[in-house]
Amino acid sequence: MLTLIFLLVTFGGCATGLGHDEGVSSVNEKIAAEVKLALVQEPKLNAAPIDITVNQGVVTLGGFVEEESQRQQAAQAANRVKGVESVINNIQIK
Repeated sequence: MLTLIFLLVTFGGCATGLGHDEGVSSVNEKIAAEVKLALVQEPKLNAAPIDITVNQGVVTLGGFVEEESQRQQAAQAANRVKGVESVINNIQIK
């Protein structure tokens, strides 16, 4: 009986952990997609090739733009997306 309880507790905890990781990954992917959409809708960015990564609501932007105003606009657009906690702007000027 103790063995059964031990196995249930051990494997039950593992299953919960996996579900949590998958949920976080799904949320990160959703935020990344919404940030990408927000960037595409910014006329000044001209669909600049901007890399987007998300980790627990922290968005990291990378890539190159032609002007500082575009760099700032990308960060502002990302910040407006629901679920974004903060933005790390690693975009560089060409």
